[in-house]
Amino acid sequence: MAQPLAIEGYKKLEAAQQELFDAFSACFKKVNNRSVETYQTHEMIMLCNDCCFFDLVEKLRQEIVSLSAEPSEPISDGDSTLAFCQARGLCLNDDVREESMKEPLVRTQILGEVLTDLQCCRLMAKKVVTTELHLELSDKANQESK
Repeated sequence: MAQPLAIEGYKKLEAAQQELFDAFSACFKKVNNRSVETYQTHEMIMLCNDCCFFDLVEKLRQEIVSLSAEPSEPISDGDSTLAFCQARGLCLNDDVREESMKEPLVRTQILGEVLTDLQCCRLMAKKVVTTELHLELSDKANQESK
């Protein structure tokens, strides 16, 4: 008997969250002075919320740029995030567009790909810029639109 789509989607999101947690904890030890080891897997979805998603991807971009010496434009929204992913040659589904960037599964996949790229850059450079992140937890996009 086939599984209902809602359950299938949940299982994909749950698996993506676990992969994101593994990649994230391999790259960083603390976020806003809180140990990543204390995070629950489901808390990874918090990183995909509007309050910190673009700030997080921008911090990852900054370290990638400093390690690879390949310039890129700052990230502030869905378009700039997708442009960065395409410029880096990251493996995203063909149907990922700015409209789909609101979906937690899409954001989870993007973060997983960017974190993997960061790990590769660190290995190639034989250097780690930081293992602690400081994220601004605010919804800049909604504040700017008001």
